[in-house]
Amino acid sequence: MGLSVGAMSAFAYQNTKSIDGFYQQPVLGHYYGMYSSCTEYGQGTGVEADTCMYEDNGNNVPSGYMGAQSWLFKDNTLYKASSWKYNSSSAWYQVTLGDYVYVSGYYKAGGRVGAYNGTDYTTCDSFISPVLYYQN
Repeated sequence: MGLSVGAMSAFAYQNTKSIDGFYQQPVLGHYYGMYSSCTEYGQGTGVEADTCMYEDNGNNVPSGYMGAQSWLFKDNTLYKASSWKYNSSSAWYQVTLGDYVYVSGYYKAGGRVGAYNGTDYTTCDSFISPVLYYQN
């Protein structure tokens, strides 16, 4: 079961390109937010995608209630996808980091998050981040 993503805003700082979103409906009484970022830490350091899911009010949720998968796109094609990662203890957020890539090109980040709904996970895809150019 998927949900739509509500009002988005894009912002950038240093060598990170990110995009935010949120679940429009609560899942087991919790509202969730998410973001996907594409980051490089300087020339030659590689580029990676990360996806974060968080409980919008900062309340902890039980272990396993939040999951995230990050996607790294190169030249508008899915280049790498991380495995799913779930919160392993009570927490208010879950971040999933992808592998570093060391190939020059134009990159974007995206991802999918999942909120436990009592029997399964309600998933939601993030929007894709703005483009980040990486020069190795």
